[in-house]
Amino acid sequence: MLRTFFFVLLLLSIAEASVSQGKLIYTKECLQCHLNGKALSSHKTAQKWKELFNIYNKTNELAQTHLNTKKAKSSWPYFHNASYQKDSKHLKDFMQKYSSDRGRHNSCN
Repeated sequence: MLRTFFFVLLLLSIAEASVSQGKLIYTKECLQCHLNGKALSSHKTAQKWKELFNIYNKTNELAQTHLNTKKAKSSWPYFHNASYQKDSKHLKDFMQKYSSDRGRHNSCN
């Protein structure tokens, strides 16, 4: 019983670390253009964020949206880089945690 409790606690802390990493990545990579983190993350549902961050989908909607927009030109190197592939899970977790259907607000601002 005690082992199960510690295992669940470990899993929860790992999940939270991913959200924390997502917040740091958002601050570093996204905040320069998307100034209001609260508005951005709560603008979509958790399911929509999951779809946007689907890096295995050939369309990769989030990256394509940025790569097809001239106003987002400063972000093009990031989306062409392997670091986006690595960061996307953490960013997705962060955006989903504060999505419109989760009822939480982040503290990016």
